[in-house]
Amino acid sequence: MIFMLKEKLIAYFKSGEKEHEKFTIGAEFEHIIVNKTDFKGVPFSGNEGVESLLKKLSTKGWHTVDEGNHLVALEKAGTTITIEPGSQFELSIKSTNLIKEIDKSYLDFLKDVFPLLEERHQLMLAIGYQPASKITEIDFNPKERYQYMARYFKEKGKYAINMMKGTAATQLTVDYAHQDDFRKKFQVAYVLSPLISALFDNSPIFEGEIFKDHCLRRLMWNNCDDRRCQIPNIMKRDFGYADYAQFLLNTPPIFIKDGEEYIYTGEKTLAEVYSDRPLDLSEIEHAATMVFPDVRLKKFLEIRTADALPYPLNLAYITFWKALLYSQENLNALYEFTMNITGEDVEKANKDVIQKGLNTQLGEGTLRELAKDLFFMAGNNITPHDAHYLQPLEVLIFKEIEPREITLRHLKERKD
Repeated sequence: MIFMLKEKLIAYFKSGEKEHEKFTIGAEFEHIIVNKTDFKGVPFSGNEGVESLLKKLSTKGWHTVDEGNHLVALEKAGTTITIEPGSQFELSIKSTNLIKEIDKSYLDFLKDVFPLLEERHQLMLAIGYQPASKITEIDFNPKERYQYMARYFKEKGKYAINMMKGTAATQLTVDYAHQDDFRKKFQVAYVLSPLISALFDNSPIFEGEIFKDHCLRRLMWNNCDDRRCQIPNIMKRDFGYADYAQFLLNTPPIFIKDGEEYIYTGEKTLAEVYSDRPLDLSEIEHAATMVFPDVRLKKFLEIRTADALPYPLNLAYITFWKALLYSQENLNALYEFTMNITGEDVEKANKDVIQKGLNTQLGEGTLRELAKDLFFMAGNNITPHDAHYLQPLEVLIFKEIEPREITLRHLKERKD
């Protein structure tokens, strides 16, 4: 039975393969809605809550998605707004091969939402963690799936609930052509995860106080749930779809949906839950979303390491990855670099980065040195119409400015 389950998962991953010329890139931008006066997080419910903001947005051509008696998402032209566990506002932009289309979709979204926020005396912040509210002050939104996740994670890592309710991220999706291409991109993105944590650190505040260390998001993931965040033997040279399938099979899905009913499955692994019931496509897709490694496999790769980033740095981040992973020359060079890096090296860097930031050692140099090398690699293999999107990243790397420094300064200016 386990063999059949694994084969289903492998077939699902293979179904995501694309020809190189059909590669696209997708983006997910999370934000935190706060009150202008005190930067406290805006709850889901209430006259000025996030749900009421969705209702206002629905008058601007956004189509509504309900769950039970609540409005939980909006859709327009392939772009989706969803609400995360702590009422974080997530914009998912459909995959495209043009950064300028992601740019346009994001700016169109801002044009819709900013006037409404101004009327409500609220702000939408691209920041990695709640700037004023403590985690105990933030309610879970009423999506039923989050109630089961809260039940499960309260017994897990020290910061599992903080990760769910307090954080916001910038994520992207990339395509792969075949298993070898998947392996290269997967392992390269994993090895670069400490660098991404440090370079795109935009979490200056934790539980209402200035966060003195670096990479708060990394601290959260290091103390969340190793079982669903850490993939065994990730750097082995023949790592493939079967290895990732086994990782899913060994991980509890937390809950499943049987018709319209949710069933809490707790500590039972995916293999145990489906030992006596069929595993269909919707259940595979659910299982694929219930693991949280830095790089996640569905019918595409999700890179999940960066904090929420302000415009236009968020586009620089997406462009950076596109130039590194969709240039065969860059991908091959980076894959060769990974051959000298072990999983233990990466995990050590992911711990060291909290204290040392970009001064953390990885391989023969520091993350800061690596960032400079990667910037030049990206710039040398980028299309002319994408090149200008990298400019904000150049300032960060060569003037040694951290996004969180800029964000903290802006928050102080608004408060003053």
